[in-house]
Amino acid sequence: MTTLPSVSQGRLSQPAAAGGGEFDGTSLTPADVLSKLRRRTVLIIVLSVLFSALAVGAYFAWLRFFPGYRSECLIECVSNIPDPGLTVEQERLRQEEHERFVLTQALLLKSPNILNSALKVQAVRETQWWKRIQGWISKEENQHLI
Repeated sequence: MTTLPSVSQGRLSQPAAAGGGEFDGTSLTPADVLSKLRRRTVLIIVLSVLFSALAVGAYFAWLRFFPGYRSECLIECVSNIPDPGLTVEQERLRQEEHERFVLTQALLLKSPNILNSALKVQAVRETQWWKRIQGWISKEENQHLI
């Protein structure tokens, strides 16, 4: 048994020409568009509110779980090329470079991560400095409680 493809020989409607031609009743008019919008007004409003709520919720979730932050970094550039005999000006520049290096290391030592790590070491907690700081902190706390 063989099946043959069926061929429909219907007439396809062509769109009317822009400048003229007869109106065949199949074109979409502005009244049709407005009636379709009016019939679907509730759906349009519900979907708009739903997607707006999703966008606002996603925004606050993003703020909660992926907050923005400001970061800072220090970059140290050290040359590995040995210096031949330096002139007076080069020696002065070298001293400025050394001062910048010392300031960079001082800034690194003052960073919160390094200070927190240092305060966790027992040897630091046994120093007189730490005991004096602890006494000062407890006095400050007591003054705030009064």
